[in-house]
Amino acid sequence: MPLAEDDKHIIPRGKKFTLDMLPDEQLMQMLISNFDDNSPFEGESGDKEVVKWPGVQIRNDMVVKIVWYNWNLGGSINLSFLPRKTETLKITGNVLHGTLLARDLPRTLKMFSIGSNMFSGTI
Repeated sequence: MPLAEDDKHIIPRGKKFTLDMLPDEQLMQMLISNFDDNSPFEGESGDKEVVKWPGVQIRNDMVVKIVWYNWNLGGSINLSFLPRKTETLKITGNVLHGTLLARDLPRTLKMFSIGSNMFSGTI
């Protein structure tokens, strides 16, 4: 199916798509997409804006702090979906599993706490 005229220039010509092009709202939705239970992040209608998520701090419309400590969150997390201005990530005391890649961490990260989960491999 051909693209509509309005859809042809979503990404400017000559530019490669990167995750940095996505708004924090979409990145956060992708960050939790592999959790076993997303109910802590959903409102009554099944959808809740990231600014209303518990444990998430926003500054200048950007996610800067994520603290999900002892929430019993299960599933996996892909750190490449962390918003680029994140300064704090504390996900200690959950049952998250899988591998984590340090190269996926934002350069702005100052506090990183992932203990008491079920991650495997080295970072």
